Amino acid sequence: MYVSLQEVSEYTSGAADINKEIFSTENNSLVLHDSRGYGAGELKNFQKLKEFISDRVGNPNVGDRLHAIWYPPASSAFILVI
Repeated sequence: MYVSLQEVSEYTSGAADINKEIFSTENNSLVLHDSRGYGAGELKNFQKLKEFISDRVGNPNVGDRLHAIWYPPASSAFILVI
């Protein structure tokens, strides 16, 4: 997957835009959306997430629908919700 190094942040919240698609160069069927994160008090970012999910879940275009959510909880384990 190609992601510009300008968009990567390893130690702080990045400048991600949940509406911007990230495409995989190895699998053209895989499209990712990244968010800024949802720490305590991040109501604005959380509202954007809710709007994104609402818009994508009922989208009549199958390619634009939300198919899975992958998020890291407080622990270092990752969870995939389908």
